[in-house]
Amino acid sequence: MTLPTYTPELNPIENTRAYLRANCLAITVFDTYADIVDQCCKAWNAFASDSERGRSIATREYAKAVSLMLRAVGISPPKRPSKETTS
Repeated sequence: MTLPTYTPELNPIENTRAYLRANCLAITVFDTYADIVDQCCKAWNAFASDSERGRSIATREYAKAVSLMLRAVGISPPKRPSKETTS
């Protein structure tokens, strides 16, 4: 038995995106595309400068617990396709 191919709660990138969306980009109306890019860059730079926050978001305790539990019962994560097989 393997994990479903889409498990965003276990994906550190999804957790980071959700954090940035909720804390830096929510409830904002942008006038131009340049405004969107500027705000996204500011949000990312603020996030990247706080390594402790990034570490805590990317390594959620429940994700660690779920991974350990799944490994304990013999469930492995889905295999990613190799670069040669993806086009």
